[in-house]
Amino acid sequence: MKKGILALGASLALAFTLSGCMLSFNLNNQEPTSKLGHSLAYEYKEGSYEAIKQTMDEVYNLLDEDNKFTEIIDKYRKINKYMEDIATYMNLENLETSISQSRTHDNNYLRLQTHLTNLFNWNNDFLLKASKSAYKASFFPNMTDEEIANSLDKKYDAEFYTLNGEVEKLLVEYRALDDKKMLKEAGNYYSKVVSSYNKMAKLAGYKNYLYYSYDEIYGREYDPSYIKSFNEFVKKYVVPELKESAELFSNIEANISKKYYGRMAHILTTPFISDTTLLDKYSEYVGGSYYLNYEELFDHGYYYFSNEKNALNGAYTTYLYNVDSPAVYFGPDYMDIMTVVHEYGHYFAYKENDGWSGSFDLAETQSQGNELVFLAFLEQETGEASIVTNAIRTYLLNKYLSNILLSTIVNDFELYVYENNIVDPNAYDNIFIDICSRYLPYAELKVLYGFELTDYWKYVALENAGYYISYAVSLIPALELYISASDNLNYGLNQLLDVIVDVRDDDGYIRTLSNAGLFSPFDGRAFKKIPELIEIKN
Repeated sequence: MKKGILALGASLALAFTLSGCMLSFNLNNQEPTSKLGHSLAYEYKEGSYEAIKQTMDEVYNLLDEDNKFTEIIDKYRKINKYMEDIATYMNLENLETSISQSRTHDNNYLRLQTHLTNLFNWNNDFLLKASKSAYKASFFPNMTDEEIANSLDKKYDAEFYTLNGEVEKLLVEYRALDDKKMLKEAGNYYSKVVSSYNKMAKLAGYKNYLYYSYDEIYGREYDPSYIKSFNEFVKKYVVPELKESAELFSNIEANISKKYYGRMAHILTTPFISDTTLLDKYSEYVGGSYYLNYEELFDHGYYYFSNEKNALNGAYTTYLYNVDSPAVYFGPDYMDIMTVVHEYGHYFAYKENDGWSGSFDLAETQSQGNELVFLAFLEQETGEASIVTNAIRTYLLNKYLSNILLSTIVNDFELYVYENNIVDPNAYDNIFIDICSRYLPYAELKVLYGFELTDYWKYVALENAGYYISYAVSLIPALELYISASDNLNYGLNQLLDVIVDVRDDDGYIRTLSNAGLFSPFDGRAFKKIPELIEIKN
């Protein structure tokens, strides 16, 4: 099922676990310790790129000659291996930047991206020529001309890649700003990003960049217009339960003893590298390849916990193609057990599917589903006091519901901005407030979330354009997994494994959910189950 280097898609953009949550409590103030599972050292020589370009010319010309297939395929494999190397080096540069925020690594990333873009373009030209050569059957066995045409990547003109390079440079600059300057300058940067992204989308044949990103980057089976019914379900079912869960947790927080509050805080906030007990137990309970890959990752895998002064404050999973392994990064405030469970969901899916995890909606269902089945396990199998697990589930339930709403708002905001090509730097905050108010009065939402909501789009909309709806969409079946696991832990666990292990790339997201006995997130029946979350153990 491995898709190879040409399916990189949005691996060029970092995707972070949502940090916003309206509820908070005093942390343990334990200082995490940086821990790196592997050295990131590698050697990339500029001369190797010039050498591979010569090989590219040679193999391209060999298509015109007879009886050269063995030589052609040997050289072609060498080129593809080089593409995997560059893609890996780019992800290593991202990791280096995350760990230390060194600008040197950002600049290296930009240079490597230019080389990889050139290789992508050459590969498409090569395969197009191969499809019209005497070697057509060897490269495209048993495929019709239509199937061959559909299998080839779209090729855009030079202006598309020039614009993309300009955006990447803007984002590198934006990442380098401190928080105060970033919040002040966000509108100016976003204006330029929106303008360039929309021009790219038009060149690629899409009405705006959000439509382009849904299809070309995130692999979704629907376009942005499909989200309208989802938004109505969020307003009808999520918002009321969000308010109720907030009230429930406030009552718990007011009445829970210091002893149990401390235990809840320990479980939710202690850096994983300081206490692995609960996740060790969970992986042993799941067993099989889940346990084996867990052991492999934390015994000698590619993981990076960094609390360096300038470390990126986020968490993500990427893929190192030339060693066939995922790599996981955890920043200073993202070392807690639920973040580790989330990222391990991505890691495990990558391992089970040879470096492929389907659409981003499916990937987030795998990771957030892992969180929610782990929550059911925590309640049922660890011997924790029920008052502690009830407090944890109420806190997390509120977090998940608030993430659904805020991710939906972000998507609405992005769609409005891109559809109307809004490039006025001073317009964005008012647009965001207006969209928030479609769900609840803005003042009420600010109280619920506990921070200035207009700051939020500045952290997520530039570097992750079109991504955040995946958090909302995927949480609906993930919450359904929790309901299943609360009723029967093993049944819910098997459903989770069905969307991670037993995945066929030709099934698509909705069919994969159906195969696991889960509703589509666009089906009202899925949303109607949300009130059950409040009823469980309350």
